[in-house]
Amino acid sequence: MKAPWLVALCLGLAMAVASCAKEEDATTSSVAATAPEVTATDPADGDTSIKITKSPSVTFSLAMDDASLTTNEGTSKCTGSLQLTADSFDSCVALSATVATSSSGLIYTLTPQSDLDYATTYKLRVTTAALSADAAALETATTISFTTAADTSTTETTTTTTTTTTTTDSTVPTPGNSGSITASAVSYTTAYLTWTLGTDETTAQASLTHTLYYATSNLLTSLANVKAYGSTPTTSSAGSGYATLSYLSPGQTYYYNLIVKDAAGNEAIYSSQSLTTSNAIVMFEKDSVDGALGGRSGADALCTAAKSANQTHLRCSNVRALISVSAADEIQDMPTNYTVPTGIPLLGPTGTQFASDWTDLLNGGALTNTLSAAGISTNSAGWYSGSDYTGAVSANTCNAWTYNSGYVYYGRGGFKTGDYANWMDQSNYACQFTYSILCLCYN
Repeated sequence: MKAPWLVALCLGLAMAVASCAKEEDATTSSVAATAPEVTATDPADGDTSIKITKSPSVTFSLAMDDASLTTNEGTSKCTGSLQLTADSFDSCVALSATVATSSSGLIYTLTPQSDLDYATTYKLRVTTAALSADAAALETATTISFTTAADTSTTETTTTTTTTTTTTDSTVPTPGNSGSITASAVSYTTAYLTWTLGTDETTAQASLTHTLYYATSNLLTSLANVKAYGSTPTTSSAGSGYATLSYLSPGQTYYYNLIVKDAAGNEAIYSSQSLTTSNAIVMFEKDSVDGALGGRSGADALCTAAKSANQTHLRCSNVRALISVSAADEIQDMPTNYTVPTGIPLLGPTGTQFASDWTDLLNGGALTNTLSAAGISTNSAGWYSGSDYTGAVSANTCNAWTYNSGYVYYGRGGFKTGDYANWMDQSNYACQFTYSILCLCYN
């Protein structure tokens, strides 16, 4: 039999060790990555008279993950975590894919692929997709505006003693084929446009420029309105007579027109015409969320915010999270509960189709493409669904998507690289860890 004093000593040592372990666990669990902030921009918010050759820069409070500082890579689409626009993000300035970084790792510089326009107000936006080196995201998107300087260039006039007669070209060009523009190969997100080249009395046809404009309202009926309300997805090469409209929204009517300009700057417009893209459901994602989504309303709100920040080209009237919350609110019942269309294809944010219709999505068979191949590929490969492969609610929904602590509840989730049932029904994820949720955009 052990002596009583020895038993008491052993019990005391055991209790001390357990207390230290608890304190260490508490200390470890309290450490969290600090969210970065935008501390400065160049130009600053509200600056004016900015040179048109300016390359804007953003300064962060922390060292950033270079891979998360992205642009639209030379397109007019408002994508990437760094965006620059002159029309409130209906379209964006084409930026170089390379974002220059300072030696401190805090300053990132954007490079427009061409000079900015004179006397124009631009907006620079940093989205919540920008991550610190510790993978912490900006808490909110940051937007500033600045205005470029007016064109102050002058034309020198040389006076001679010789009397000459100067003829000023004030005749506008004539649009080809009475201003007709033909749309063909109209898909869910693209359309191919062709036109007959204009003519002019003094400028050779091959030297005329034809600039395409488009809008979602029928306002492109005068030269002033085309410039005021139209977006310019592309400028055709002189003499080309064709262009492709890209990054369109499915099920949307677009109006388009052309401005033809001669060497003297005289301009004329073609005839305003319209096209309607084929209807489809577009799926995108909201990344870096844990199990405390705030139920159905919170998940839908997260999807709406993600569309506003990163999918500005989409014109859908409804945005919903693809998630099962309860037996009364399941993915398989979303057509009944939320009027999700059932007879049209489902596309990723890049326009790539992965299911032919709602039934094809939930039949457990192979998808046409994986979600990852369709452009749904940020953050981890996992996403919270709360569903089995048929779209029925799972027993694991992080307590109806209100829980994100410990291992009491779990959330059923899918895998973005899966193409069979596992695309939606892969594993149970611990609710305190961050994954994505998927969002539906439809009319």
